Amino acid sequence: MMKLVLVITGILVIVASYYQWRLRQDHRKLLDYLSDYHKTMTIQQIQAGRRFALQSDYWRQPEIVRAQRYARVGKLIAIGCAILVGLELLGLFDGTPNAQLWFSESLGGVVLGLALNTYGHWLFNQAIVQLTAIKDGVVTLASTPADLGTAAAKHHVKSRTAWVTIVCIGLFASLVNLWPVGGLRDQTVTWTVTFLVDKLKQSKPRPLTRDERTLNDAQYVRKLATSSTQSLTQKQTVGLLSLILHRGH
Repeated sequence: MMKLVLVITGILVIVASYYQWRLRQDHRKLLDYLSDYHKTMTIQQIQAGRRFALQSDYWRQPEIVRAQRYARVGKLIAIGCAILVGLELLGLFDGTPNAQLWFSESLGGVVLGLALNTYGHWLFNQAIVQLTAIKDGVVTLASTPADLGTAAAKHHVKSRTAWVTIVCIGLFASLVNLWPVGGLRDQTVTWTVTFLVDKLKQSKPRPLTRDERTLNDAQYVRKLATSSTQSLTQKQTVGLLSLILHRGH
C-alpha cells in the first residue's frame, strides 16, 4: 500500500512540474506576442511595464480584490497549519493521546489553505483574462490574448491542483495510519540532528599540518629556524628557505 502511495505521489510531482513548464511557456509566448507590438522595448522593459500597468489599472478592481483576499487567507491558513505540522514532527508539540488525530487535522488545514489559495488564484487569472482582453484591436502592455490567457489559467490551476492532491495523499496516509506520527517524528529528529552535525563539522576549521604552517605562518618558520634542521621535511625546508630569501631582499 505504501509503495502505491509513493508511486502516485511521484506521478503527481511529474504532472505538477509539467504544467509549471507549460505555464512558463505560456508566459514566454505572451511576452513574444507583446514584443511584436512594442518593437522598441526589450523583454525586461515589457515585463516591468506590464507589471506596472496591471498594478496601477486593475489591482483595485472588485474582482481582483476578492480573488486576492481568497488567495491571501488560504496562504495564511496553509502556512499556519504547515508550521503546526513541523512542530509536531520535531516533537515540539505533542497532542498525546490524540497525536495522530492532531497530525491529520493539521494536514487537513494545509489542504484547506492550499485549496482556498488555488481558488483565489483561479479567480484572479479569470478576472485578468476578462479585464485585459484586447478591445478594438488596440494592444497595450496590459493586454492578454484570450487563447493565451485561458491556456495559462488552466495550466496554473492544474499545477496547483496536483500539489494539493499530493498533500491530500499525505492526509489519507495519516488517517489510515500509513504515516504514524511517532515514526515520522523519530525520522525527522534523526535527520535534523544528522544535518546539524554535518554542518558543524563542515564549519569547524581544520587544524593546519606542520607543512602547511611552514608555508603560511612566518612566526612558526622563525621558530623552526632556531632549532635543528635535521628533522625538517621537504616542504618545511622550502618554507624556511623562502623566508630567508625574503628577508635577504
